[in-house]
Amino acid sequence: MVDYSHQPSPSPSPSPRPRDRVLPKRIILVRHGESAGNIDGTAYTTTPDNKIPLTPQGIDQAKLAGSRICHVVSDGGASSNWKVYFYVSPYLRTRTTLREIGRAFPKNRVLGAREECRIREQDFGNFQVAERMKVIKETRERFGRFFYRFPEGESAADVYDRVSSMSFSPSYSCQLSYTQSCSSNRLFFVIMGIDSIYLGMLFSPLCFGVKLLSQE
Repeated sequence: MVDYSHQPSPSPSPSPRPRDRVLPKRIILVRHGESAGNIDGTAYTTTPDNKIPLTPQGIDQAKLAGSRICHVVSDGGASSNWKVYFYVSPYLRTRTTLREIGRAFPKNRVLGAREECRIREQDFGNFQVAERMKVIKETRERFGRFFYRFPEGESAADVYDRVSSMSFSPSYSCQLSYTQSCSSNRLFFVIMGIDSIYLGMLFSPLCFGVKLLSQE
């Protein structure tokens, strides 16, 4: 989530120059709620990773996250000068998480939402056979978690590259230009998968994890 603390002037160009962009005050990163794959790892052997659903508890977690985050960004309802924009991974569990979080926000506070494939979680391969994945993960520990590339999948370094590219792509710049034309504090939510932004930590945040980045 990104919060702009002052009101920038609109940029007429579709891709504003770097000095014309206003850095956000706050970004909130949210991991999806509990999924079927978190409860039963064998789900990945028959269901594509991008189609793994949330559990009922995961849906409840997303609802709770929405109400809590809305309370924070609105200063407990005391502030009237804020808006939100959502970026979400195309995976089913993240889109469902966003749907439930979004219910907590009045429509006039939501600038929009956008699926962003670059923030999907690390690709561990196609259908994941449990016995094979056990050997693969043991090999990863010996090789190094950041640079090891999963067969038919990605390394954490690959994920770092694609997530980092968001800051420089024309489409991302254009989206920032659009939001800058609105006269209010700006907040962006990024609803994401396992390690997209947490790569430096080299472990997965808990389900329903929320990370807030802000500038003073």
